[in-house]
Amino acid sequence: MAVAVPPPPIDAAAPPIDAAPTPPLEVARQVAATERVRFDRDWVQFIGHAGFVAPVVATSDGGSLLVGDSHRPTEDDDAQPLAIKVDARGSVTWTADLRRKGYAAYEAAGGVELPTGGFLAVIASYPNPARNPVTRFIKLDVDGHVVWDVVTRGDGTSKTPYPVRAEVTAAGALTIAGWLYTKKPAHTGIPPRFAWNGELSPDGAFTVDVTAKTPLPNDDRSHLVFAVDPSWAP
Repeated sequence: MAVAVPPPPIDAAAPPIDAAPTPPLEVARQVAATERVRFDRDWVQFIGHAGFVAPVVATSDGGSLLVGDSHRPTEDDDAQPLAIKVDARGSVTWTADLRRKGYAAYEAAGGVELPTGGFLAVIASYPNPARNPVTRFIKLDVDGHVVWDVVTRGDGTSKTPYPVRAEVTAAGALTIAGWLYTKKPAHTGIPPRFAWNGELSPDGAFTVDVTAKTPLPNDDRSHLVFAVDPSWAP
């Protein structure tokens, strides 16, 4: 149940400017006390080493899917991209290593459960750390095995699409929105960005790959954050 934080009274004293912010857990407890909601911590699970995890995906079996990148704090090598499935009690069911030959670095972008079964992981993969990444869409079966691993066109320079939103259809296809540069950045400034749209079929083939003819406005910030939307879900 979503709980809204009640606004402070109009005449409430403002906290000092240098006051420390209230920790999120304490805010949740205060809201729970006000709304008579009880929060119980069922389990806590620590997985892997230092790294980054994209937003955790709740799965239909009561568990979760985590897509992230991990590395040992004592090592200097690049992050290892992973997809991890945990059950409803937090126990790891499987771990999928999503490294692929030809890439020097990785960043996890997101994941989603597919309506046709299995999961999708999205990994930004760098052919060269000095350039921008390409994007890999990786379908995993229910046991974490790779079904297909599809890469957007390009090499991280101009004409390489940068997906920022992917929406899953009920049939298991993926409609993708993003942007790209049509020219390489020059010393005189960054070239204009153009909207890009793609569609990935359930069997992992690009059926749409379209670039807009007019550039995006310079102040358009809608194409900067990646998100996967399981729109098929009830």
